[in-house]
Amino acid sequence: MTGEIACSAVYPTLAVRDVEESCAWYVERLGFAMRFLWGAPPTHGAVLFGSACVHFWSGVPEPGQNWLYFDITGLEAMLARAQANGVTIVRPPRPIPGGCGSSMRWT
Repeated sequence: MTGEIACSAVYPTLAVRDVEESCAWYVERLGFAMRFLWGAPPTHGAVLFGSACVHFWSGVPEPGQNWLYFDITGLEAMLARAQANGVTIVRPPRPIPGGCGSSMRWT
């Protein structure tokens, strides 16, 4: 894998069934860093990728209601890292109308 990967901004808070497991997935599969876990068991947590921070809280996720937008430099390297760590790419990167970058979906 070559090329630098950088992410400049993202600040969502997502409802998840297991905060600790969700944080671990981003750390282990996508290379994020753990920022914090709060509570025992954790009811709130956050992970970092550069200056981008994703928060998770213990709740009931509603399919189709949560979106993550990452402003990433080095998308191909990020994609390669994710695939190497077992991430399934549901929809590969594609241009967003209006020249706003690319969009992809993973599981």
